[in-house]
Amino acid sequence: MRRAQLALAGGLLLFALAAADLLLHGPLTSVDPEISTWLHGRMHRAVTRTLLVFTYVHSTIGLSAMSAGLAIFFVVRRQPGWILRLLLTVQGGQLLNAGLKQLFQRARPHWDEPLLTFTTTSFPSGHAAGATVFWGFVCVAAWSLGAPPLLRRVLLVIAPLMVVLTCFSRVYLGAHYFSDVLAGVGEGVAWVAACTMLMRARTMRA
Repeated sequence: MRRAQLALAGGLLLFALAAADLLLHGPLTSVDPEISTWLHGRMHRAVTRTLLVFTYVHSTIGLSAMSAGLAIFFVVRRQPGWILRLLLTVQGGQLLNAGLKQLFQRARPHWDEPLLTFTTTSFPSGHAAGATVFWGFVCVAAWSLGAPPLLRRVLLVIAPLMVVLTCFSRVYLGAHYFSDVLAGVGEGVAWVAACTMLMRARTMRA
């Protein structure tokens, strides 16, 4: 529980700092366009194709497909209670992100010839938050269900790598600003921690 509390505090702090910087037009928000322009001007076809994979995998459809796979795994393992945790953490996190986007209403980066087009707003990044909540949930489930040590060590590498590459893909592809993905990660970490604490408290009362 102590780790979850620290993760909740850290995630909330990261999100709050990014949000305050955006609302107050702070230093990070000021350099956001420069970072995006610098990356956009150095796009390479092979890198673009690779990063598009991470973007599609952690889209709403991609996360839903991976969540369905996890749900089937929990059914096979006869752990139906974890399906509720999955829905609360991953799909609940997506709903939270949609609400925050409506709250902040930040416009996305503008390009004359955009690689990707969107109808939603920019802050916080849904892909960054989605990758964080999904892989965060996978790690929580692996540790809670006693996964083999080797699998847990692999997840310690794969999970943060997936999040980092997804975040980088969003800025590189011109879909988000750097502060958007930072806020998305903070939001995701805090949400996973909050859901974990809630479900543990529910289990202890049962």
